[in-house]
Amino acid sequence: MGVAVIITCFNEGRFLNAAVDSVIGQSRADVIDCIIICDDGSDPETLDVLRELPLRDPRISVLPAAADKIPGTRGVSLNRNRGVSVTDSSFIAFLDADDLWHSNKLEEQLFLFNAQPETALVYTGFRLFWSDDRKPSEVAPLHDLTGQPDQSLAYFMDDPPIVPSTALMRRQLWNQLGGFDEKLQVFEDTEFFFRCTKHGLAAAVDAPLVDKRLHESAVTSSRSQLMKHHAYVAFQIAAQDPRLLPYVAKRLSERARKLGNLEALDGRSESAANLLTAAISLNPFNLRAWLTLVLHYFGGASAMRVVKLTLARANRS
Repeated sequence: MGVAVIITCFNEGRFLNAAVDSVIGQSRADVIDCIIICDDGSDPETLDVLRELPLRDPRISVLPAAADKIPGTRGVSLNRNRGVSVTDSSFIAFLDADDLWHSNKLEEQLFLFNAQPETALVYTGFRLFWSDDRKPSEVAPLHDLTGQPDQSLAYFMDDPPIVPSTALMRRQLWNQLGGFDEKLQVFEDTEFFFRCTKHGLAAAVDAPLVDKRLHESAVTSSRSQLMKHHAYVAFQIAAQDPRLLPYVAKRLSERARKLGNLEALDGRSESAANLLTAAISLNPFNLRAWLTLVLHYFGGASAMRVVKLTLARANRS
């Protein structure tokens, strides 16, 4: 019942030791066979850290980037795939080099696998936090697919994401899927986990067992540009499962609404209005998009923050 942990890294040397600490500090560290760190041509400071890490634990090894590749051009999909390819453990886990696992993450996931032997993938909730504490941390919403009669449809329609750092999967499922799509540079995880739900049962641990780090180098600068990537991945998924084609517009409407909401909260008025208008155009019955647009126009970011805080308190009570 061994676990292979695949860590992807590009210029994240200042975070690497903490990420590795969170792995070897697991309450079930005894089941970890290997920790493979896949580098994508990092800067000298990160390479110094990478040279030292295998000295900390014999299970740690580093896969350097190919010498003929431009640094950073391999991409996380290829790096995750090549990391898995050098392992043979029964379970596979992923961790981005700037994220952290809670000490009981693997224990909770393995408990679910044992309790539900038919399960092929277990993911967890996660907490978002900024490296510089510019904003308070917050727990991301979890979309629990456990028990859904059609997990792939449920995932397609409402997918607060399954973050790779939260996932633990059986190798049999990985072998069925053939890994991440290396042609995708954005939302490769969305497409991959959709395929997971098509070929195996997923279950969730409804607790934030991963800390997902936000920092300037990890945040996409223009949310409006993300919509073209959302559209590309949505149609690629629908091409795999044509019954989803009628739902593409509704899915994209919700993606635009969420991006518009984030833009409004950050005070980017014009971009927020454009995204929210796009959400309504894609699905005129998206009432949350209408509400967000009205709040944005008449109350601005402050009114939206009040509503967000009120809804969060209501969900906790």
